[in-house]
Amino acid sequence: MEKQERMHWHPVFASALRLELQEYEDALDIQEEVQLSRKPLQIDILVIRKKRNIPILKNIAELFREYNIVEYKSPEDYFSIDDYYKVKAYAYLYKTLGREVNSLPVEELTVSSVCSSFPSKLAEHLEQTHGLRLDRKRPGIYVLRNSDIAMQWVVVDELSPEENRFIRLLTRRSDVKKEIGYLLKEYGKHRKDSRYEMLLDLVAEINMTQLMEVLGMSRMLNPEEEQAIMDVLNKFQIDKRLREEGKLEGKLEGKLEGKLETARSMMAMGMSLEVIAKATGLDQLRLQALAAEVNGERQ
Repeated sequence: MEKQERMHWHPVFASALRLELQEYEDALDIQEEVQLSRKPLQIDILVIRKKRNIPILKNIAELFREYNIVEYKSPEDYFSIDDYYKVKAYAYLYKTLGREVNSLPVEELTVSSVCSSFPSKLAEHLEQTHGLRLDRKRPGIYVLRNSDIAMQWVVVDELSPEENRFIRLLTRRSDVKKEIGYLLKEYGKHRKDSRYEMLLDLVAEINMTQLMEVLGMSRMLNPEEEQAIMDVLNKFQIDKRLREEGKLEGKLEGKLEGKLETARSMMAMGMSLEVIAKATGLDQLRLQALAAEVNGERQ
């Protein structure tokens, strides 16, 4: 529990959700930790549609109406039977907060529950107890049929890698290198945007191995991506980790030969000598000599 709290999954999820829906930021008002009473009873995220004339085509938000409650479960947690009744109670309670009777119609409420894996026990309970069924609408999107409140479950590990690059990063899976690469690219363009920084912080904490593998991928980098990598190296002291662990993409073994091989690979990516020096710990003179050698081999 202490480790989970230290990672602060919920605010990072809120940032990922905002990035997923950023093309609709003029039409949606995303609010965090909305209190339902004077005592500590609050919704994780409330999304209010400000402009009804703008269609929301994003897969995770197609269900949205005027008032949309979002409940998030971190990868260490799961969505239980009791969680279903709790979040539905939140929706009913939120409905009663209108200034006039029925000013918040139940038809304009939705509930989205975001979790890492499909809630199979809950699905079985709903079907056996209430005759309700969770139907798969899209990859990772399950809608509850015949419910008085529109409800859906967003299963992070099943979402589309192309359509949900940010929310898919909130995982401990070992297959999100493509998403990490995309995040680095976007962070390079928006380094002052705290939403990207929060996601990168989380990735560095829970998926450092994959992050290091992405840094070692063989491709040319633009100046923004290179600066982003420098920021990551500096912020998370990856150069120190590399020297301590003795590896980058399995090549850096703590020996001079391993460091030189890694430096060669990074030169092939188009990284500057400054970045390579930071990652490998090699001095500038040695790197300049290696660069001259590499250039001679290319000619």
